[in-house]
Amino acid sequence: MKVSVWTGNTTSWELLDGQLKFAFTEDGDAIPCRFGEAFGIDWFDEDYREASHSENATYSISELLKRHSHGEHIADALGERGVLKTPCNAVVLLYEFEYSGAVASAPLSEETNLRFLGSVEIP
Repeated sequence: MKVSVWTGNTTSWELLDGQLKFAFTEDGDAIPCRFGEAFGIDWFDEDYREASHSENATYSISELLKRHSHGEHIADALGERGVLKTPCNAVVLLYEFEYSGAVASAPLSEETNLRFLGSVEIP
């Protein structure tokens, strides 16, 4: 299974979650979420998305992933790409999605910045 991984910082779970949710027109057409706009992603299945915010930032990708499905496998698969250059308190995972990496990092708001770590294959 493919998983695309972003890490970064945000001030709250509510802010991060809101930036990951699509809105819809009266006709049912999706309006891209702020995360999608920032990274050039038109659509992803929200049922295959996981994200979290921690009060304390860490350099450890394993720490950020410990409460997520397949977190240990994802950390192992990231290898050197999983070495965080700055402490982070947020992670976004899109399962069954392979992001091209067209945008490496982006601010979603004044309070939220994310960086793409990579897409990995996990068992």
